[in-house]
Amino acid sequence: MRLNRIIILALFIHLLLICWAIINYGYMGQDYRAHVERILFLAVTSKFDWSGTNPPLLYIMSLYIQKWISSIFHVEISSFVLAIFNMISIPILWNILIRLKIKPSYATFFTLLLIFIPFRVIHSVVYSSDALTVTPFFILVLLIMKLTDMKNKYNIKIFLSIGLTLTIAVFSKYTFAFLVPVCCLLIIFILLNNNNPDYKKQIFIATILISLLPTSLGLYLLKKNIKYKSYDVHLMKNSLDEKPHPMSLREIFFFKQADIELFKAPQYFKDELWLEHKYSYPALLHISTFTDTMNIFQQLPKDNIPRLSFKREQKFFSKKRGEIASIANQLAFIFAIPISIFALVGTLRSILHSIRMIVKNGNGKNYQLLDHDILFWLALAFFAPIFCSLPFIATAYRHGYWLPRLVMPSILTFIIFGFVEMQRVLEKSKLLQKIFFCYVIILVTSFILALLPLPLPSQLPS
Repeated sequence: MRLNRIIILALFIHLLLICWAIINYGYMGQDYRAHVERILFLAVTSKFDWSGTNPPLLYIMSLYIQKWISSIFHVEISSFVLAIFNMISIPILWNILIRLKIKPSYATFFTLLLIFIPFRVIHSVVYSSDALTVTPFFILVLLIMKLTDMKNKYNIKIFLSIGLTLTIAVFSKYTFAFLVPVCCLLIIFILLNNNNPDYKKQIFIATILISLLPTSLGLYLLKKNIKYKSYDVHLMKNSLDEKPHPMSLREIFFFKQADIELFKAPQYFKDELWLEHKYSYPALLHISTFTDTMNIFQQLPKDNIPRLSFKREQKFFSKKRGEIASIANQLAFIFAIPISIFALVGTLRSILHSIRMIVKNGNGKNYQLLDHDILFWLALAFFAPIFCSLPFIATAYRHGYWLPRLVMPSILTFIIFGFVEMQRVLEKSKLLQKIFFCYVIILVTSFILALLPLPLPSQLPS
């Protein structure tokens, strides 16, 4: 099903927003300095620095942009390319919503929320490998979903496409390595229910086509990480020796009294949002999903920082939040609470549904894999490595391991599960539907105002 005019208009507004953000240095994220240093190291030595937390794809892309297009604006152009790459995920998300039996009228408003949800907008522009996760993830989801539609589930082209997508994904973000076995298991499950006498041969060939390249690449990257003592390996080794671990199970699963302070939409640097033991993981996840906690898209702190100039600032600097943005971020935090509640309910329901699926198969019943199941298992595979490591990382609070940018595809999936639950409730009342449509418009407006770098009072003309 094609996108309607409302979504196309929203994408155009989104494009203008990200262009203005790039002009205002909206690509400078938490680890910007480290990323720029790795590009420089690669350009000077023609060798990749394996001590970082990301594979080489992002830096290779920037290196070629630097050589072939512009040596001055290569980061800005890279961020624009990342933003366009992330916009490709919107039609895919729309199709997934429709496949989950969400009506087009609801899907339109749900897609509007997905387009302007702050953490997705911000981290589709911020220069980091996180911007390379959303589109390949949902391409994988859609490919496996389409396989279930075919009468003959044994499709070499689909298997090759999945294998190639996984290979590129692993080369952009290490977390994708955990999706390789899950994709293989899903395909095996689909082929087992294909009622073909040659299913063993089909499973063997499909598994090889899907897993050979990404697994080989993953093992090569792991070897390099261990050899050069990457930050990830060093961090986990040190964290296991430190006690007590900053983020306890209680802080991961339950709210804390201090969470009430987050209704003021505090800022990451100014208000020390990263303080250990102060806030709970669910509360931090909510605020960093629906507000601009690091002020990445906010107005420049000084008038003398050049925007449209060949001498743009190269060092990371923090930004200040204007009065309008402060109010908008607070409203976004409050108004988005129902989205988080429905996402939690939808995700818990998905977990129960998956348990029932395993039990049915264990009892010998022929269970057909649903689109909902495919989406859930892939989201879980991407989310689990980061989530399960939280109690074992000594600097989980301080280094922002609770930030949703690390698990963007999974958070978007959980929100989609919330949309499925939301539609069930909205179908019961036409009044609720009218309220919901108004609610989406208000929430999207608050998202845009929270991200729009409006001038600070001191920068307004007198």
